[in-house]
Amino acid sequence: NPATGDLGGEAICKEKMVASCSRNGKWELVEQYGRLSIDSVLPLFTFIGRLTAQKGVDVLLRAVSLLQAEKEKKEFQLLILGSGEPELEQQLQALTELEAVAGRICFLKGYDPALANKIYAAGDFFLIPSLYEPCGLTDYIAQLLGNLPIVHHVGGLVKVLDGKTGFAYTEHSPAALAEAMQRALALYSADPEKLKAMQQAAVQRIHRHHSWQQ
Repeated sequence: NPATGDLGGEAICKEKMVASCSRNGKWELVEQYGRLSIDSVLPLFTFIGRLTAQKGVDVLLRAVSLLQAEKEKKEFQLLILGSGEPELEQQLQALTELEAVAGRICFLKGYDPALANKIYAAGDFFLIPSLYEPCGLTDYIAQLLGNLPIVHHVGGLVKVLDGKTGFAYTEHSPAALAEAMQRALALYSADPEKLKAMQQAAVQRIHRHHSWQQ
């Protein structure tokens, strides 16, 4: 229950999801490329959605490359669920094969609603680098499960408050996304209590401003 600061369940979900992706598992509805190391202490970035330029997957791929090129890079894991443009699927598959990211990036190609829920519940940060987004529901789902969104501050995603209920950036570029991810990583390692406060605030804001009654 992130609204009360109880994140014990999220820790269990993360541990189980990372363990499931640590081996080349046989999934019913998705194909696995790459894997995650069994290390639930590392921050886990997540992405669920169509693999298209509109969803910013091209920007995400380049942002990950920028983070990997940092001299003093912070370690993290990335779990992606989705399918879409063949070229982006191929680029993701190729990314998971690089020795530099071995055990750090897992791509689950396809879609499975039950698996998606588990990923929402397991992640520390949920990436929404969309070029445009008329409404945006995935940020709500992620927030309700303690998974703080990192969003391109456009369209329906402007309801994510930077530094309060998630992380936001305004320029649709790999550098801007990478910088927002770096801020999330810094907070994860330096101030877990602030992170917990943001998780609580995100859920509380949904109940106050975005319920059916409101």
